[in-house]
Amino acid sequence: MMESRMQTILRELTTSTAVCTSEHLAQLCHVSSRTIRSDMKELAELVSSHGAEISSTRGVGFTLVVHDPIAFGQMTTSQETLDHDQVSHLPIFQQDRVHYVLKKLLLATDYIKIEDIADELFISRSTLQNDMRDVKAFLSLHGILTDIRMKHGVRIRGNEFNIRVCLTDLVYEKMDAGLSELSNELPTFGSMRIEEIRDVIVKQAGTYGMSLSYLGLNHLVLQLLIAYSRIGAGHQIDMSDQEITDIFCEQEYQLAKSILAQLPEAAILFSQAEMAFFTLHLISIHSLSHSKEGNEQLSVLNVSLPVVSKAIALEIKANLGVDFSDDKEFMQNLRSHLKSSVYRYKYGIILPNPLLKDIKTNYPMAFQAAIFAGKVINDFFHVELHENDLGYLALHIGATIEKGNPSNKQKRVYIVSSAGSSGIRMMVNRLESKFGSKVMIVGATAFFNDEQIREQDVDFVISTLPIKSDLPVIQVKPILSETDLQAIQRMISNRIKPVNRFLSPDLVFFGQHLQSRQEVLTFLDNQLQLRHLVPSDYLEKVNERELASSTAFGNLVALPHPIKAQTESTFLTVVTLNKPIDWDKEKEKVQLVILFNVEKNQNNDLQNLYKSIVRVVEDFSLVQQILKCTSYAELTSHLNVR
Repeated sequence: MMESRMQTILRELTTSTAVCTSEHLAQLCHVSSRTIRSDMKELAELVSSHGAEISSTRGVGFTLVVHDPIAFGQMTTSQETLDHDQVSHLPIFQQDRVHYVLKKLLLATDYIKIEDIADELFISRSTLQNDMRDVKAFLSLHGILTDIRMKHGVRIRGNEFNIRVCLTDLVYEKMDAGLSELSNELPTFGSMRIEEIRDVIVKQAGTYGMSLSYLGLNHLVLQLLIAYSRIGAGHQIDMSDQEITDIFCEQEYQLAKSILAQLPEAAILFSQAEMAFFTLHLISIHSLSHSKEGNEQLSVLNVSLPVVSKAIALEIKANLGVDFSDDKEFMQNLRSHLKSSVYRYKYGIILPNPLLKDIKTNYPMAFQAAIFAGKVINDFFHVELHENDLGYLALHIGATIEKGNPSNKQKRVYIVSSAGSSGIRMMVNRLESKFGSKVMIVGATAFFNDEQIREQDVDFVISTLPIKSDLPVIQVKPILSETDLQAIQRMISNRIKPVNRFLSPDLVFFGQHLQSRQEVLTFLDNQLQLRHLVPSDYLEKVNERELASSTAFGNLVALPHPIKAQTESTFLTVVTLNKPIDWDKEKEKVQLVILFNVEKNQNNDLQNLYKSIVRVVEDFSLVQQILKCTSYAELTSHLNVR
């Protein structure tokens, strides 16, 4: 199937009346111009066999020229029909061919001949051999090898656990639209529809008092279909009798039995090991155990959950100054999460986390706390939690932080008004009437005095005059309008400091020729060491944070920082690169790096500073403008509009 970026490009070329530049298409697709040029080569090859060509003029852009409207119309109509109706069809682009071949190999019962796959896809054997490089790379990430034999073909070879994890990752990519996509990816139980399987799980889970999240439910349905597919291909999970006995002692086993009893053929197809494996997936998304604290023992590793939970709470308090130890709800949720996490690790289950990027973006302090928790878990269990798991743990922590820090905390406000004393009194009365105890008016004046206002430690300024300041300022009318009040409400709910106040000219570097993440981080460390701003082991702390979870943000941006606060002040260091580099093992492209440091013992600054930065870098067009900057003045002029 034509991937979404290709569809976007082709749609833009088809509807545009002007030449489309690579920069315009890059902004439209949120990728680099270089990626667009690469896509264009593949797109040109496709349309050339369907009555059209893409004309490219260096320094100008791209245009679509259609020579055979009927052939081209058939291609685009076919694509639109398939997109809307989700009909199975042969893949056109390399990325989709790789998915197709992977699924075919993972569900096969025997060897498959390479020439047969090439014939199915209507491509040459050499093209398929190129695709197979990506197929093998994806399989190797999951510890799976390809076994190739002359006159027989190719098949996969690996541990059944790894194969099912691999299938999970592969199929999950196609589940953006929810469970409906699964019917196109995997066979189901007899004549049962996906919705019927889902309803069985929801009903039985409710009987056992287990509430399921949308993601958890999707995961269980997916695992049942994967098990059904692999069992049908002659491949069963293998477990020792002792492992099966231990798992059957868990309360989730009874729920697993009741679910499988409602599915046709499951009672026949599912061995005891398969039943135990499905039980593990139930444990991995939620724990039914709510034992008294003193009796909670994790049998698989012989460790007391309350002991580990308390150690995590102490580690978070020591590093972030937030004490969760007296929050019974949080500690119970943490123990439940620990049980699920350890089982996932022991049996190699990776729970997909489509919320990970949003969690890292919107709850940076909670994610940092999850990293500290992960270190404690590693100390007790000698396991490295998967990044997805850290994200789910951060959700628990973030919910508790939000509960303890309500958004209606009183804000200190200073008024600057040219309307005289009566106008100021009217404004004060209107603000107090509208916002009550949410605001404290700490002063008012007819003119702006930056130094005087800063002494009041204000959260923001309300002014009837245009003011140039790095303090947060809301310009309003002398008589407050509804629009003015809405802007003030937004500021009360979410104070975000301008990025500029954390910048200085000597810590901004443009167009650097650096080739890797480590080169970038070493360069930045050297600059900060020269200015005596960081300790000697600073780079080690930044690398430690990067190892826990990549700080690549997307939009060609990375936001590295030390795992613990290391500096006496809060500030940013910015570097732009002459060309994008691969930042992490996922090969996320990065060209703008913003290294941020938060003052020691000022952990609230982490959340506020991160929000300030994100407000800038989530705007891809602004990132592109920043990458073109060659001076500090030019950079700050772009940031001032934020």
